[in-house]
Amino acid sequence: MLTFVVVVVVAAGLLACLSTSVDGKQLVWRGGNTNFGNVDNWVDGAIPNVANDVSEIDMRSDVPYTTFMEGAEYSVGKKMRFPNNGKIIFDGQSTVRIKFTGNAEGSTAHFKGVRDEEEFDFNCPHNWRAFRGANVEGDAVNEPPRANDEVLFPSRNTYYVFSNQDLTNTEDFRIGNDFTDSEQFTSCANLPANQFSGINCDNFHINDETVCTGVNAYINEDDESVCMYYNSCPTPEQEKAQNDRIVGSISTVAAARQQALEAVVERPLNIHYPSMDLVSDMIMSAVSQDASFLSIIHEKVVASVNSTDNWVINDLAISYTPSPSVVAVTGAVTAERRFIFGSEEIDLDESKAMTFTASGDATFALALQAALAFEITALYAEQAHSALNGTVQSVCTSDVQSCEAGIAAIEEISNLLGDSVEDPLATILSICPNLVCPENQTDIFAALNATLGGDLSAETIEMIANILDNLMPSTGLTDLVNDTTFLDNLQTVHDAMAAMEEATPLPTTLVSDAILFGQALSKERIHLLLSKNNIAQFTDALVSAFGFIAFADDIIDMALSIKNNALRRRAVGDEYYISLVVTYLVSCTPSTCSSRVVQDGSVIYDTLVATADGVGASFQIQVHPCYVDDNGLFLSIPRVECLDDLAIIALSNNGGNILRAYTELYTDVECGVLGRDDSGVCFQYPTDVPSLQTAVQDAINRAVTTTSTVAATTILSPNASTASLPIPIIGGAGAAVLIIIVVIIIVIMRRGGSNKKSSPSKDAERNVVAFENPMYEDPALNGQTSFDDQAIYNDVVDEDNEGLYDEPAFNELNRDNPLYESAPDLTQLDDENDDDGGYLDVTNEVDDDDDE
Repeated sequence: MLTFVVVVVVAAGLLACLSTSVDGKQLVWRGGNTNFGNVDNWVDGAIPNVANDVSEIDMRSDVPYTTFMEGAEYSVGKKMRFPNNGKIIFDGQSTVRIKFTGNAEGSTAHFKGVRDEEEFDFNCPHNWRAFRGANVEGDAVNEPPRANDEVLFPSRNTYYVFSNQDLTNTEDFRIGNDFTDSEQFTSCANLPANQFSGINCDNFHINDETVCTGVNAYINEDDESVCMYYNSCPTPEQEKAQNDRIVGSISTVAAARQQALEAVVERPLNIHYPSMDLVSDMIMSAVSQDASFLSIIHEKVVASVNSTDNWVINDLAISYTPSPSVVAVTGAVTAERRFIFGSEEIDLDESKAMTFTASGDATFALALQAALAFEITALYAEQAHSALNGTVQSVCTSDVQSCEAGIAAIEEISNLLGDSVEDPLATILSICPNLVCPENQTDIFAALNATLGGDLSAETIEMIANILDNLMPSTGLTDLVNDTTFLDNLQTVHDAMAAMEEATPLPTTLVSDAILFGQALSKERIHLLLSKNNIAQFTDALVSAFGFIAFADDIIDMALSIKNNALRRRAVGDEYYISLVVTYLVSCTPSTCSSRVVQDGSVIYDTLVATADGVGASFQIQVHPCYVDDNGLFLSIPRVECLDDLAIIALSNNGGNILRAYTELYTDVECGVLGRDDSGVCFQYPTDVPSLQTAVQDAINRAVTTTSTVAATTILSPNASTASLPIPIIGGAGAAVLIIIVVIIIVIMRRGGSNKKSSPSKDAERNVVAFENPMYEDPALNGQTSFDDQAIYNDVVDEDNEGLYDEPAFNELNRDNPLYESAPDLTQLDDENDDDGGYLDVTNEVDDDDDE
């Protein structure tokens, strides 16, 4: 339903006392507003006043907002379209005239309404000025409002202001003429809804120092812990300082957390395990028939749990209540908090030694639970074997040795059958009635395979057949297999052994949920952490830190990747974070392994996120030295002096070969400050490839011309029109050798065709270059520039250039080399010898004698 409220404002709001701040500033909003008469709020500045002829005005918006109409005359054409559930406030101090024109023929004037633009951002310092009095333009500020600052939004305006940073906290918030004549707001929830709906009140606070803890605080230059603040439109220097604040805060919190986890505490025990969390009802019912069963397992449980150096149990007592069936453990445990940290823990305050009151999920609680389950099951198995042996001794009175061998064989077969059959002995007797088996093993195998072939492997069936083939039936053994008590006891032993297997912890590989962290880190830092130069060492640091958190016996693998699907809006920059999947080893039983998986929302998950954040913030990243200035700020182009140093190294590495040196250096710097991922692909390719190519080439040229240690190096001339051939640069005596060689070449060239005249017209028409150069392929540039996928030379745009050299792609400056000045036709090297062949003329020479 469309609701539009018209409000007439007569005067400013409530008067309030001045709230002063010792160190804070008084800031007044000078950012955007939603005033009707503000030309910036109209598309193309088409404000509907008497100077603009509009057919109608359109103020519609899906988001409610409020607009203030200053005293003036507005020509709105034939109609006005209002915002949904919005408000319009008329100026109460001057006249507002709205003129409708039924035959208006102009264009529609569109009101911009609500928009997330910088001019409406609460955390952008561009929108604030120092308060110097009502209607006085104060000095610009370089910080957004902080926890000890007072802010004022001038009256006779309406606003749409947004704040989506991780934390905003101001000491005072007012709307009015000045800080003494204004309405004061003490809670974000009480701010005018339509004007401040863009503010997330979960992260926006007014005079609330309680939020300034943990990562919401940082240590300032005076070594004081103060409230964190975020600048949403910082300068590069401010962004670096802000990132330093953030990573410093995370590092501080992570260090404090680790210190708390390392603290040794004595924690009272009062854990109540429902017996069904330990063993089956059948086992608990059987074991508890002996009232002394707890005293029997007590010593073994204590010994099992204390087999590690991670903790010490003091005064452990175990009790059992049959209804409801619960095993209770009391006493105390002394350990580092990391071993007893679980969902029972409220916080890491060392003074709080919380009592285990339920089946906890801490490492110690899980170990205690596993020990209880195993020892109760072991006692049950021991009782079952004892009953079985008693039956054997009472029934099998003759040929006891044969009976015992037969029982051992039956138990071994029972173990091999496992859960594939419900009654192992019945299966045996179906093949061997009264334990009299077929005469040969082949027939036994065939009978077993017909019965069990779909459940067991051929190898297992063959093992069972071999045992049955060696079974020596006896009168006593035949009596046993027909004794009901024996059969019951044998089944109990079978069940007990299966329960023992279920209760025995085994090394098991588990995979965690994706652990998402790094949301507070900058985009650059996230990419650098996962860059080829850092990811191995960063992974090692994570493994070490996670190994400290007692959730796994061993960490097998970590898979790191960058995500940017807008998990939440970042404090600065884009919405990037890191996804970490951990493969790890734990000792658990089949029934408890699922509880050991690190799942999103669990306490151990949150602990690992905080740990990973701490490692990401404190890790010493390696950044390409050419993309960082002396102040630690990242650069978009490499520093010249750094390129020069690397160019010298590249030339040395490649024996002075200019092309290989160029390729090495360009490959080294083409990925900018973010570098390459672990597979070698650039996180971000250069936006200005030609400029980077030129910078690299200039560095190589400078290195060649200034380094005497490179014996013979070719420079690619910056002159695109004359750089088809490289110039050998030889120092010292080598220069004289070069001159001699050049002279010899010229002499040879002048002697080459002295006996043969060339037709000027024929020479002028021929193509003097006799080969094509495969280096002149011209694949399209795609940003991934290297000599593997890009031509070194650009094609000369000339229909008649077939067979000629192209121009070097990276040479754009007009610098000439006098050694390579030549006439267009190489047959005309000089006027005196215009009949001599050029040195690139490879046509066959024909002797005069042959012409005759």
